[in-house]
Amino acid sequence: MRLVRSLLQNPHIHIELYLHQLMPPIITCIVAKRIGNRLSDTHWELRSFSANIVVSICKRFGHVYHNLQPRVTKTFLHAFLDPTKSLPQHYGAIKGIAALGSRMVRSLIIPNLKPYLHLLEPEMQLEKQKNEIKRHAACQVYGALLVSRNVFII
Repeated sequence: MRLVRSLLQNPHIHIELYLHQLMPPIITCIVAKRIGNRLSDTHWELRSFSANIVVSICKRFGHVYHNLQPRVTKTFLHAFLDPTKSLPQHYGAIKGIAALGSRMVRSLIIPNLKPYLHLLEPEMQLEKQKNEIKRHAACQVYGALLVSRNVFII
């Protein structure tokens, strides 16, 4: 993802010609069920970093490709609202929506916050969720929701 960021920052490369090839792997880094072969905490940072890259692409090229941000937003919203998706997928979707700004948080996360928290809270409780990895994931998602709420307030 750092390479993608470098390509985007290079003024001598016309990256817009390759957006259709770049966007799927970047989105995958945000909302994939699992990233990598082993369990590690680095996927949380990768999801956040990739979400910021997607937002910079939307800001830079959204005026040329009018359906770019709506398609990205739809992908994030689908991952956030789907209860069959894993907590890391929800985390990526929340980070992506929050990175898109307060308007997206207000219209997509805030209206769904109460029912989502109703599902998330048992996953954070030791009495109800014995799996430490899942509890940790739930806490990461909760943290992402808190950050997104702060984006909304600002």
